[in-house]
Amino acid sequence: MKRYFGLLILFIFLCIHCSSHNKETYTEIYNLNLRNPTDSSTLYQWRINPRYYANPYTFFWGVENTPPSIQYYSTGYSPADQLQSEIAQRILLPLHNEKDGMVKLSYKSKNIESAYMVMAGIDKQEQILYSDTLHLIPDTNIVSLSRKIHLQQAELMDLKIFVRGEEKGKNATPYYPKLEVSSLDIFIGKKHIDQYPVRKLSFPFSAGKTLTIPINGNDRNSIDRIEALKSKKIVGFGESVHHNMCVIEMISQLIMHRVREGECRLVILEQPMEKVLHYNYYIQHKDAGATLDDLHSSPFTGLLEQLREYNLTKEPEDRVLLFGMDYVYRSNAAENSAITIFDYISNRNKKSKIKLLDEFALLLADYTEPAVILSYLKKNRELLEEHLSREDYKCISHILNLSCGLGENNNERNYMRDSVMYLNTRFIMDNFCPADKQAIIYGHTCHLNPVSTYPSIPCQPLGYYLRKWYKEDYSSLLFTIGKGFAEATGITGVLEEKGLMSPPEGSMESFLNSYTENVVYLPLNKNFNILMLSRNKGNRHVPQEFFPYNFYQRHAGVVFIKECTEKSGKEDVIRLKNKIDSLVQSQDPDPKEMDRLFNKIYGEANNRVKEREELLHEIKKRLNKYQ
Repeated sequence: MKRYFGLLILFIFLCIHCSSHNKETYTEIYNLNLRNPTDSSTLYQWRINPRYYANPYTFFWGVENTPPSIQYYSTGYSPADQLQSEIAQRILLPLHNEKDGMVKLSYKSKNIESAYMVMAGIDKQEQILYSDTLHLIPDTNIVSLSRKIHLQQAELMDLKIFVRGEEKGKNATPYYPKLEVSSLDIFIGKKHIDQYPVRKLSFPFSAGKTLTIPINGNDRNSIDRIEALKSKKIVGFGESVHHNMCVIEMISQLIMHRVREGECRLVILEQPMEKVLHYNYYIQHKDAGATLDDLHSSPFTGLLEQLREYNLTKEPEDRVLLFGMDYVYRSNAAENSAITIFDYISNRNKKSKIKLLDEFALLLADYTEPAVILSYLKKNRELLEEHLSREDYKCISHILNLSCGLGENNNERNYMRDSVMYLNTRFIMDNFCPADKQAIIYGHTCHLNPVSTYPSIPCQPLGYYLRKWYKEDYSSLLFTIGKGFAEATGITGVLEEKGLMSPPEGSMESFLNSYTENVVYLPLNKNFNILMLSRNKGNRHVPQEFFPYNFYQRHAGVVFIKECTEKSGKEDVIRLKNKIDSLVQSQDPDPKEMDRLFNKIYGEANNRVKEREELLHEIKKRLNKYQ
């Protein structure tokens, strides 16, 4: 009897132990202890603000007995000598009836000029209800600080920790600024957040009660049922992932439908304005093939060919124009606005060899004195318009003036992208869009929605500015996918094509997967004015692709593609990378083989540099003849 009683006690203990062990907590799911994010229990990593990527810091996740820290680290070529960093987390709060809560942070620091934590409560419409800042007092001993937070109607909480180290050389002590986090605790009312069950979003409607429209990109009748395409001055087509072949094809079909209907005369891409000068010239001219060397490597090749075919049947005044709303936000010798315009001018001038364009190209290639370039532009306006076009001249003048005024700090230039996109879009709309015609913008949903760039760089999105200026004359559609592939930058900085994460239960994509049609359109009404999970994958491969959003506030409707098996062919790059990894791990790697593999991966960029050098040499030779 005692034996059976002992076995019963052991069984109960094991059940309790397994139950407690399997229970998910907020600390695990959102990595609130800032431990190593490779732990499989972490679903949402802390995000490092890209605004500070080039600063000399490293975020060290806590492992074993080592606490996490943000501290100075320099490889010897970093452009900054001062630690600056910001990490952020967004938490889907548990269901509760509490009005208040508390956030408590324990830390210690060394050689820190300033540090603070921002806490914000956000409602179901993604509007900030409350925000407060906890300033962290520098101290080499562990300090615990807390701040009361208002939680009434808050469904999300944003946390941001910012650190700025002392300037290098300010003190005689070695320069190792550091903020070390001992613990981070969140309380809902008087209860720790881990005492609440982790909240998971579910789709609130059944398939039978939700109106979806089957879409066939080649059937004008099905496309005509998308009311959100009509009666808007600007429509944003926002993709949830970059470079998915089926999403690109579907967006291209919808654009061409509006073009052929005679409604759209202006298409704007999330591409640098400087680069799209090539594209616009190509779709306007029958003999433009030789000037667009990278056409066949562009993801927009199909769209460009269709626009070109359409334009060549029209008079010049009735043709569709194509522009880029972005800019070359990197500023270095190999990549900047001026050298990108050089590519365009020098290619345009390969056959005609016009002296004026050679002189202009030479100034662009040098780029040490932007004021000289701008002066040359102004002085030779009429001739440049004659040899290029009015559209070219206006765009080149606009983007060079704008880019020069934004300085050369790559982080700041990256951070300002959405506001620059707005300035560029306003410039394009004011100068090139007929009053009675529509413009379509094609880019990532992070930029085109009017609410938030989350989970990307924290700033106001382009869509926010467009909605503020155009009011209800601007709307955005979301294009998302259930199963397929997407291109993004891998950990080595190489663009790779990988399979997409499977939609989790309760997500918009999981719900729309229940329909039999491969492509459907879901118009959004006030019933969708709630938080729901959906895919959002930017330009980097990350472990998590699904985040909570308010669809109704962000989009007028959703175009969903169930499955896309088509691939762009970037798997070749992945195979090359795997070969490089194998060579690196071998004891005696062959340097020639390493060079060969690297040249295959980075060959396009290397070829572009060589081509520029050759063109520059030819231009200088031609100009010397005039002397």
